[in-house]
Amino acid sequence: MFWVLRSGAPWRDLPAAFGPYTTCYNRFVRWRRAGVWGRIIEVLAAAMMQCGWPTAL
Repeated sequence: MFWVLRSGAPWRDLPAAFGPYTTCYNRFVRWRRAGVWGRIIEVLAAAMMQCGWPTAL
């Protein structure tokens, strides 16, 4: 998932090593709808603040 998001490539160009692109895409969509990505960002932001990172980059 991060490969597609970082590269900006379409899901169909996902390297085969990551599995079928449809599976990865469907999982990404399910996680987005379930709020998983928001929780990941919240946890990462809290960890950064504890380490003294600036609040705005």
